[in-house]
Amino acid sequence: MGRIIFCPHCSSTFNEDILKQRENEDICPVCGKMLDSGAGIPQDDSPTEEELEHPDLYFYSVDSEDSYEDAKLRDVWCNCISCTEINRIPYDSFEHIGKQYLRLKEGLGLTCKGCGRQFTKLVVPKRPDGWRNLDRWATAYENKPKCPTCGSADIKKISATSKAASAAMWGLLSRKVHKQWHCKNCGSEW
Repeated sequence: MGRIIFCPHCSSTFNEDILKQRENEDICPVCGKMLDSGAGIPQDDSPTEEELEHPDLYFYSVDSEDSYEDAKLRDVWCNCISCTEINRIPYDSFEHIGKQYLRLKEGLGLTCKGCGRQFTKLVVPKRPDGWRNLDRWATAYENKPKCPTCGSADIKKISATSKAASAAMWGLLSRKVHKQWHCKNCGSEW
């Protein structure tokens, strides 16, 4: 059984024996485009379950050849697992680009532009449907209370202990008893 061949144009994978049966061994049997000389992928290079289950990134889009003929201009669009930030990674940073997973070249030293985390894992699986619904994150942020004085979202709830201590110290003149929130930015309470 021959090695697995990957077509960078249509992302198809097939056995090398299929090409040997054809008249022209340099053309993809699926899309009909010319295969690169390094299109083969060793069979033992497929990712392990752990690599697919605990990645640093998920990819969700790969710029097609229709968009940019030159592979140097093409990008792969990925989400960081930690902060969900979108990261654009150059197409030529990958040694394998498939439909279900990608494999980064070793020694690139890529970091997330959102959280600064270094990407150490080479396998980048396809982002699962519904993974960290980004609309849900935006809605959660919009519904968070903000300080009416300065508009900061850096606020904390005033504890019952703090209210009781203020009432014990100031008695009826305590201002904290009827307040719920304290702004860490400007210090106002409401």
